Amino acid sequence: MSGHSARNMALLSSRQLARQLSTTSHAAGLSARLRKQWRVSPRPASSAAPSSSAAAPAPASVSASTSTSSSTAKHDKPQNNGASHQQHSFAQRKAAFRSLRHTSAGSSSNSASSSSSSPSSSSSSSSSTTSSSSSFKFVESADKGKARESSSHPRAASSAADHSASLLKELNSLDDLLDSLQSQAFSISQRLRNLELRRRDGSPDRLESTWGPDRLSPPGAGDSGQANVDAWSASPAEAPTSSRNTDKRSSEEPKTKLVHGNDLLASSNLRWRDGKGKMVESISYSGPFADEQKKWTESITGCVTAKGVPIDKVDPLRKMEVATLAHGLDRVLFNPGIYWLRDPRSGIYNFDPRIKDILDVDLFDYAALPPYITSSKDPELATLTQKHQKKYCGSTSSMTSLLSQCYFLISGWRQPDVSGFSSPFAGLPNGFSVGAKLPASILLHYKDGYYAIDADKTAAGEAENSNYVLTSLGKSMEKMLTATPEEYAKYMRINSWKLTEEEKTKPEAYHYASTDKIMMRSQLDCHDERLPRKTFDLKTRASIGIRNDRANYVEGSGYQIRRSTGVLESFEREYFDMIRAAFLKYNFQARIGHMDGIFVAYHTTSTIFGFQYISVEEMNERLFGTQEMADQAFRLSLGMMERVLDAATGVFPGESLKITVESKERKAEAVGLAGMSVYVEPANASSSSTERDGEGGEKTKRTIAQLDITVDRYLDGGLMLGPVDFTHLPGRRIDPLSDDEIERRMRSSLPPVRWEIDYSISPRPDLTEAKIRSNLDGVRAKQASLNSLILPNVDALNAREQYRTDELAKNPEALQRFLEERKSGVAAGMPLAPGQVSAETTVGSTKGKEGKKEKDVLPDDVLNPTAAGEDKSSRRKQAESRFVRMRNARTLRLRELARLGAKDAKDSSRLDRLVMYQPRS
Repeated sequence: MSGHSARNMALLSSRQLARQLSTTSHAAGLSARLRKQWRVSPRPASSAAPSSSAAAPAPASVSASTSTSSSTAKHDKPQNNGASHQQHSFAQRKAAFRSLRHTSAGSSSNSASSSSSSPSSSSSSSSSTTSSSSSFKFVESADKGKARESSSHPRAASSAADHSASLLKELNSLDDLLDSLQSQAFSISQRLRNLELRRRDGSPDRLESTWGPDRLSPPGAGDSGQANVDAWSASPAEAPTSSRNTDKRSSEEPKTKLVHGNDLLASSNLRWRDGKGKMVESISYSGPFADEQKKWTESITGCVTAKGVPIDKVDPLRKMEVATLAHGLDRVLFNPGIYWLRDPRSGIYNFDPRIKDILDVDLFDYAALPPYITSSKDPELATLTQKHQKKYCGSTSSMTSLLSQCYFLISGWRQPDVSGFSSPFAGLPNGFSVGAKLPASILLHYKDGYYAIDADKTAAGEAENSNYVLTSLGKSMEKMLTATPEEYAKYMRINSWKLTEEEKTKPEAYHYASTDKIMMRSQLDCHDERLPRKTFDLKTRASIGIRNDRANYVEGSGYQIRRSTGVLESFEREYFDMIRAAFLKYNFQARIGHMDGIFVAYHTTSTIFGFQYISVEEMNERLFGTQEMADQAFRLSLGMMERVLDAATGVFPGESLKITVESKERKAEAVGLAGMSVYVEPANASSSSTERDGEGGEKTKRTIAQLDITVDRYLDGGLMLGPVDFTHLPGRRIDPLSDDEIERRMRSSLPPVRWEIDYSISPRPDLTEAKIRSNLDGVRAKQASLNSLILPNVDALNAREQYRTDELAKNPEALQRFLEERKSGVAAGMPLAPGQVSAETTVGSTKGKEGKKEKDVLPDDVLNPTAAGEDKSSRRKQAESRFVRMRNARTLRLRELARLGAKDAKDSSRLDRLVMYQPRS
């Protein structure tokens, strides 16, 4: 190669490498040009003059060309033009030198070996400088810059092919380096872009630390969140308060990231997989604890996959008769969106006007309905469980809370999608509500070799049903929506004597399904043959004015839904709150029962406003993002629940248990704490406190245990950090602006995602029973946070009590039976607020008896009637302690809206013509 060609190659490479940002196309062009010049340059003959060419090419192309240029510059130093050129190109050669020193370690080693083969080159005369200039190399040695070999080396010509291969290898390495730089630059630019978008569009979540729409008490007295509650207005601010708060919220948002390689090993909790996401062969998985010693010291480890959790339909023992919708409400099933019961503009009814008004909660005879049978008392469920040899059985109402906790664990607290709402909703909390995140408590009844799962409603020390009105109205409204007005009138307390014994004892319809170890039961409310999956669930959704102020349900019944959109008094607000608080529970219930969706009736305690049908697919999009993730999340939640129950029953085998499960928030998991804690204690602690030893003596036995669960979440072999998101995988991201049928079909053609959960269930022998019970008390405090009620309007409650008594007095037998049920606890009613009269007092005053209104002394039916010998003063204190005097903007605004709505509804009823829409022929 001539000196001129080498100089040109050095200048070209230095210009390319001096650029700050290189791309793959630049690297490819550089590589092609260098290869082309190498091929076309004439090879030097062995007898050529020493000054015309080098004896052998350099091992690395760019290194050789740069060193050749440097040596040529030395040869031309006496000439003025050579000195000028050297000064002009010094910056380019210096940049090339810095880049080339770190491109390849191979060139350095080759240079070092070359320098050791020519020790006599340092004493060469100035006359031979030209002949050896082209063979100078950059090396990491003490002799750097000196000649290493002469042009007359005998193997110079024969090694040309080897140097050519080395040149191509170095060019390929340069291409790879530039590709890596381009990828890093693109990644940095994307992160900067996302950060800029969040800074531009994000708004501070001012209510995240306060009590949400399904929580009735603030975090605590003196808490910083209380100040936010007191100062909060029902209409959110139009603009963010400060950019600093916005940046803080953006920095605290969970980051979803898929990592591989060394990052996977560094970020994993369990570290059971290699850098490619494959299981390490040295890990072995054990079953339940082998013996008494191991179960308190060894961990249960394993992996849950969606394919490993089969769900099979189980044939029932009898033919199931499922109800159908009445009043023409089946039209709602086949048209998405809201159906107004009465058009707010024209006043025309879309359905029968007689279903607008809701019967008082205590005027309906719930004893005329088939009684609800818990899992532990259902003979049909027990028969199917033993027939199919399952270890556990349960109903939807007893399992959904535990399934929700398992989903929070396996998904890394993925939040629901609340996009698409009006702009004022940007200032409201967008995660799951406080009520949806509450820890779950169940009772595990041991019977004949299997366990029946029941909900533990007394776990938080709840002596009364503080949600009596809403749960009871749900039963009566389901009957109203599936029966004609004439049939529904028979279920009133004053008319229930007209019902036949067959109508009263007609059994409920159920759907059964099973996994490897669990037999599941789901009640079927309604069906329509035209739906894809035939059956659906009936849900009655009370408005925010009732949910947030349950004890004030009489005055709150005036709250109105006046429009489709808006923060308050709108269907949009009810749908928004339902996504955060109830969608996860509804979705699991519908999936267990193989239902098509849910039929929702929006109401207060006195009025129905409208209806909406929400399919399972719509709930999947809101909760999980994709249908595929929804299917796998349900199966993985069931599989994780099986592992939790196995671990709990392994600690205390063959006993009925009380189990409380709490999934820790992301912040706790980020600092290294367990993802879930399980508290297990025998249901009958007195019989389990002692046991016989081998010598006939007694020894102390553990009465409570804590199990900590840690998980790793993998998608297609990559460790998923942060909330699980299927759209984070390549080719699965959904852009709402460009999403069409072509994109959807391309995504559906991709192979299924492998979502795997590695888990470790570890006992805590290091904790004393006192410490475990202290931890459990903290969980109980969270569960009890929703039991407190706000002091209601007592005058409105007493007026309603008088109205109920007058209505029941039309049938004295019905009134007497109601009083007996109220006293026995069958119709427990809401807790009596201070100053509220009891049912017996109201009846006594109606009959003209001398009985004072018990404002100072609470009646016997206020609290648990079985504690007859308990001091009434202490019971009164306990009753009043559940009521709090909360004066905040939210409660005051909702109550004022209810009063205005009641007045408007009364005025509107005078002009209501009760005209129902009729299609014209």
